[in-house]
Amino acid sequence: MKNLKIYALAMLAAFTMFACNEPEPVEPEGPEVENPNPENPNPDTPSGPQEGTPTGAFDYAKLDAAAHPRLLINDAALASLKSGALSSNAVAKFFNTTISTRCDEILTEGDLANELVNKRLTTVAEKAFERIFFLSYGYRTTGKAEYLAQAEKDILAVCGWTDWNKENYVIDVAELTTAVALGYDWLYASLGEGTREAALNALKTHAKTLVTEAENSNNAICNAAAGLAAMAIYDNGTKVEAAKLLDDAVAANKKGGFAPYGHAGAYLEGYDLWAHATTYEAMLITALEAIFGNDGGLYATSEAFVKSGEWALFMVGTSNNVFNYGNAQEKAEPKLANWFFARKEKDAKYLHVEKALYNNAVSYKERFSEYRMLPAIFALMDPSQATKIPTAPALHYWYCDNNGEVNDGMAMVAVFSTKEGVNSYYAVKGGKSNGYNAHQDNGSFVYDYKGVRLVTDLGAVSEAAYAEVAGSDYHNYAANSPRWSAAWAYSNLAHSVSNFQEVGATTPVTADTDGITLLNTTWQDSPWGENGKNYTRWELGSVNSNNADMYVSRIDDTTRGVERDFQFSADGILSVWEKFDVLKDCTYRWQCVIPKEIVVQNMNTNVKLTLPDGTSRRVKLTTKNCYLNGDQMVVNTNTDPKMWAFVEPLTGELEGYHVVGFYGNFEAGDEVKLHVSFPEK
Repeated sequence: MKNLKIYALAMLAAFTMFACNEPEPVEPEGPEVENPNPENPNPDTPSGPQEGTPTGAFDYAKLDAAAHPRLLINDAALASLKSGALSSNAVAKFFNTTISTRCDEILTEGDLANELVNKRLTTVAEKAFERIFFLSYGYRTTGKAEYLAQAEKDILAVCGWTDWNKENYVIDVAELTTAVALGYDWLYASLGEGTREAALNALKTHAKTLVTEAENSNNAICNAAAGLAAMAIYDNGTKVEAAKLLDDAVAANKKGGFAPYGHAGAYLEGYDLWAHATTYEAMLITALEAIFGNDGGLYATSEAFVKSGEWALFMVGTSNNVFNYGNAQEKAEPKLANWFFARKEKDAKYLHVEKALYNNAVSYKERFSEYRMLPAIFALMDPSQATKIPTAPALHYWYCDNNGEVNDGMAMVAVFSTKEGVNSYYAVKGGKSNGYNAHQDNGSFVYDYKGVRLVTDLGAVSEAAYAEVAGSDYHNYAANSPRWSAAWAYSNLAHSVSNFQEVGATTPVTADTDGITLLNTTWQDSPWGENGKNYTRWELGSVNSNNADMYVSRIDDTTRGVERDFQFSADGILSVWEKFDVLKDCTYRWQCVIPKEIVVQNMNTNVKLTLPDGTSRRVKLTTKNCYLNGDQMVVNTNTDPKMWAFVEPLTGELEGYHVVGFYGNFEAGDEVKLHVSFPEK
């Protein structure tokens, strides 16, 4: 027994000596913070039940080895950024300064409030995303304790809301999920244990509800949010659950997330929703690549996804306004997705539009649609490309047909004038009106003359307000849906398209949403006798079970053979030809939407447009090219006129805009051909 006591004392002395001689732990680089969880001496390795490495679509051993922060910019990437681009690259330094300035502003703002606006939580969800993401970046780059404190307060506030508004608008859930996932991951080592637990529980609750196979923009946004959350919460105790969530999100994203890009990259839902969905897609792909060394095949899933980067170059005209079909704003603003495609494709051409916006530095400092995501720019971009941006795209046009199928969702053409110094642009939309977030705008167009937007689109208007009015029918795209009356600005009556109404009808007709606009850009002389290139044919085909009649063109049962041709003159003056056969007595309107900045006057024989610089153009029916049953048509005269000019000012939110054009009454059997142009007189 005595020998045992001596042995025990010797072992205790040896253990004490080993413990006393153990080297001090080396603190990681970055701001010094107190460990908020003393029971877990290494907060980068969460405590909890130990799990083995899951099997799945990715090599999860790599995620086992990825300590927090792991999303988009880990500590090694941040250190490289701080020693490189942030100290030497003017563009990167500008972004960093912009974010830092905003962080200081956030500290002066009030608390986040869970308040619905028009049945949506979008305003506060996007504000929460911005505040948490900016402050997280700010804390990681500066170590300012006040940034951490405010970010933690905002995370706790959001996670305290049990309802993230999934029933009304699932995108609200995606925005809040992404915000909390980024804050949880980027601030993990510095957050209090209670904050980490609240964030983890919120992400586990909400992220799994986002996985969707929907074939619209919701897919990319929701599945990317779910995927980012899965990578954030992957730790001991959640590995299997998180791995399954990531596998499910990526698989669902592949299945439906690239459908809106069509077959060639023209995004069915418009420029802004392209940017929203594509930026989410870019963040998911970038995060996967950073952790696993591959994205699970997402980038290669759709050739059209990559092509959409080129399409985006042609969505902004010479006026610096957007071809804002669908739910898009008119003014050009930064699009973070452009930086992503430039890096991935190793081609600075994708930054052509961004160059002008960056040169006008205010564009990146003011609110824009993806402003809340700005800190992601350092993961999405290659800073060295900022000095290699070409002055203009190599091509002067971008064209996407219907792929030979009447049911293919999208078609469009955008054309920049070829004559040096003319600085004109037009774009025409094809496709269909029953796609997700679509308007009744088949065949609509915008037109810039010498850098001024002459014909525009009303774009998004108050989408959220209309969604509330239309209720459950907001995404009902049938011709008789209340969507088109509640959201009048989405109907054909509010676009630069042709409208027909049967004589005797008591209400204006809305377009057949099953109609498909076909585009046939042949770049040949116009078939109507006018010389010149850059000719685009537009025709409206109706879906019909009779294959022999598949491509018979019609808008409704009053007409058939409806066709438009667009063409630039050498001086950038746009001509629009239109022809159709009348099946029933009807009233016809050729119309276009004129922007606020232009003064409009009905001159009886034409419509005068006075531009901001005092010069003028006309919207004019060129008489010599107007025919009725083969004979020259009488237009705007006192001797049996068949067409009259009109000007309609819009009111309310749309005050300042005008719908202008020409209208006439035609009889069954009439064959009509028209030519509208925009000359000086």
